[in-house]
Amino acid sequence: MASQGESTHVDKLVRDIYGGDYERFGLPGWAVASSFGNMVCKEKRESISKEDLARATLVSITNNIGSITRMVALNEVLHYFTM
Repeated sequence: MASQGESTHVDKLVRDIYGGDYERFGLPGWAVASSFGNMVCKEKRESISKEDLARATLVSITNNIGSITRMVALNEVLHYFTM
């Protein structure tokens, strides 16, 4: 189901806020600024499919796992996990 969805219909991206990349902080326009951020807008909410929600859920969980992994690696001083 998630493979048929588009998470960008559900998530608010950096480009949705700034109109493109946010160069001051090195954020590309395609980066997620807010998971499920488009859910606050009734018009967007009505046009979103179950597949889009499934994909956004998968992306959100994956991003959280990646963030937690990076934080743990930095905390444990495992430099090979850091950028």
